[in-house]
Amino acid sequence: MAVGSFRTLWSTSWGLNKKWRLDRIPPQCTLKYNNRGVAVQQVNLPLNLKQFAPAFIVLLIGYSLSFVLFLLERKARKVTPIDGSSF
Repeated sequence: MAVGSFRTLWSTSWGLNKKWRLDRIPPQCTLKYNNRGVAVQQVNLPLNLKQFAPAFIVLLIGYSLSFVLFLLERKARKVTPIDGSSF
């Protein structure tokens, strides 16, 4: 069975196709066109740093967790290089 047909069957069995067909698209997700058929850019509020704060917090947590695990593995293994020098 192909991957595409599996996804179609799965979404049909959960009723997602019906929802996607019957629900209206929100106005902020649609494009407006001028008389020449060119999409007009919508002006939204500018991005600020508060909108990116959660992403940076998750990134920082991931980096700190990986660093702690690196230190624990290094302490548990006591790896020495082949040429006998120390780190």
